[in-house]
Amino acid sequence: MLSFTKQQSAHLSLNCSFTIHMTTPESRFFTRLNLLIKDHLDEAALSTDSLCSELGVSRSQLHRLLKEQSGLAASRYIRQRRLNRYYDKGVAMGLGSAEERAQKARAIIK
Repeated sequence: MLSFTKQQSAHLSLNCSFTIHMTTPESRFFTRLNLLIKDHLDEAALSTDSLCSELGVSRSQLHRLLKEQSGLAASRYIRQRRLNRYYDKGVAMGLGSAEERAQKARAIIK
């Protein structure tokens, strides 16, 4: 089970590929969602179901909200965030050229 604390939400820094234009409740929801994903990204237990359970929303609600804002389904959004993290780690470690890593990442998410 994923856990979320109010203290963690105060230290949120995101690298999202989309701009969020929402009302306050939606903004809080996405802040919490992205923090949960960020904090548990390397855990195999992170899934659409675990996020729904922690956030108190149905799969269809999560899918609809993410699709509206990011254009991605929930599972694909999680996968994209994981790929972005691994890509960033590869850059930091100097693994291959940026173009090679980008091509590999694109091949995985197709």
